[in-house]
Amino acid sequence: MNKSSRKPAKPSRTPLILTLLGGLTVTILLVVFFSTGKNTAHTGKDPVSPVREGGTTKRMVAAERDNRSLIQSVRLEPEFPTRTDVLHAVVTPVVDIPADQLQYSHTWKVNEQTVKNTTGGTLDLSPFRKGDLVYVTVTPYRSGTAGYAARSPMIALQAVPPSLELNIHTLTIKAGGSCILQLSSSHPDSEGVEFGLEEPKVNGMTIDARTGRILWIVQPDQPGVVNFGASVTDSEGTRVTKRFEIKLQHLPAQRTVGH
Repeated sequence: MNKSSRKPAKPSRTPLILTLLGGLTVTILLVVFFSTGKNTAHTGKDPVSPVREGGTTKRMVAAERDNRSLIQSVRLEPEFPTRTDVLHAVVTPVVDIPADQLQYSHTWKVNEQTVKNTTGGTLDLSPFRKGDLVYVTVTPYRSGTAGYAARSPMIALQAVPPSLELNIHTLTIKAGGSCILQLSSSHPDSEGVEFGLEEPKVNGMTIDARTGRILWIVQPDQPGVVNFGASVTDSEGTRVTKRFEIKLQHLPAQRTVGH
């Protein structure tokens, strides 16, 4: 009798793999489910229980921020001031708030240094110099509660323009005679100036540009009232022109006495 030997069959791995895959799928689904729930809560999309910040909802915080925005803009006038000016802070509130419901406090700064003892809406510029940088920060108050502060643009102080003066107003002279007129100028922000004659120009007038000295040879046909123009230009390039009026009183002609 022939005996045949059989090897025992190897157990199949397919059920084990399916079992592992099924367990892994369930685990992934559970992780996704719980993660989605946490993200929904933290994004504040749940209308029933929004996240609170210090006992106040985010929506309430946003509303309070809007209520504190009381100023639309702040500007300074004049736009190009000098040391001879007084600077004014012009505040424009938001459109839906009456101006009489707001009070303001002002913090002025010159070259980033706070100006002491000045909290109002004006600043006297006489203590400062050409080129100084100025701006103001305005804090609004409504019913005693402070709103958000607003800052003006920064501006630079301009040079004081030179003045131009002529002290003679009435001149007594005979036709054909000559006289000296003297222009003067104050120029605190400039090292020097130059003078010139402008329209309407008068026949017989010449000027020394450095000193402002005018030599005038009076013409016989010149009228009793004479107008002429003059100018002064400082080292900063600022030019000022002015028109002057002089009243001429002609001396009567001398009579020749015959023998």
